[in-house]
Amino acid sequence: MGVVYRAEHRLMRRTVALKVVRADLLTDTRQSRAFSASSARRRLVHPTLWRVRRGAAGGLHFLVLEYVEGLTLDRLVPNADHCPSSRRANLARQAALGLQHAHEKGMIHRDIKPSNLMLSGQTVKILDFGWPGSLGDGRPGR
Repeated sequence: MGVVYRAEHRLMRRTVALKVVRADLLTDTRQSRAFSASSARRRLVHPTLWRVRRGAAGGLHFLVLEYVEGLTLDRLVPNADHCPSSRRANLARQAALGLQHAHEKGMIHRDIKPSNLMLSGQTVKILDFGWPGSLGDGRPGR
């Protein structure tokens, strides 16, 4: 989809992930429409959901993403035997609550998998939620 950089948001004075979107993706009408419609993602405010904002400057389109430290659940799976079932149930519950919130706001993730769930401290963060293909249009985004 593009290149991701670790960056400093000057106004907010915090580290962010900056995803510069490949220009060729925006020549596709559906993808361009999905990027423009991604402002609908702003309705989603929940502790488990990755905060995302879109922008454009100098002919580049980009996403400003909350920078999250942690490990994705696919990296934790080999060590799952060392994780009590109550802890695993809590992680699944957190992800389910975030997805429920999104569903109530009319948004669908469409690519939920362990590599899109990150454990940051004690909180699950749902990643890659917002563009493309997760806007509830019934079509996969990839």
